Amino acid sequence: MKSHIESIWGWDENWQVIDFEKTFSSSATYVVEKDGEFVGYFQLDFGEAEIYLRMIALMPTVRSSKIGTALLSNLLRCSHQVGLPLRFRVFRINHAAKRFYERLGWEIESEDDVFFTMTHASNITDVTERSAHDVSPQQFALALETYHR
Repeated sequence: MKSHIESIWGWDENWQVIDFEKTFSSSATYVVEKDGEFVGYFQLDFGEAEIYLRMIALMPTVRSSKIGTALLSNLLRCSHQVGLPLRFRVFRINHAAKRFYERLGWEIESEDDVFFTMTHASNITDVTERSAHDVSPQQFALALETYHR
């Protein structure tokens, strides 16, 4: 994502390290493996009325191998299981990612100068009885593991 960040705000290595450390400590971070090898990670924030996919990063060697498709499908399924919608943001200038998400049924819910916020048509729209505080990152990880197998 460095090229997108550089073109939007410019790159500040010190700020990036500090922001990564802050996000790493405040978000639930999950490792993605293929055949026992690290191929990426994703981060979730469990908010009051949604699960926010803060980051998804896959190694270039596994892109276009359906891992991202399966991961998003499992995340969406698990968010439905816990009764909360899943949302994420994508850089407006990341046209390839936006097209990928749209092919999977994700839609633009809102936008600002830098990001599109995306949601899925199948997301739950009436969330009145559940809160992400009712769901632990460990429970979500177990649900993901169940769907992965």
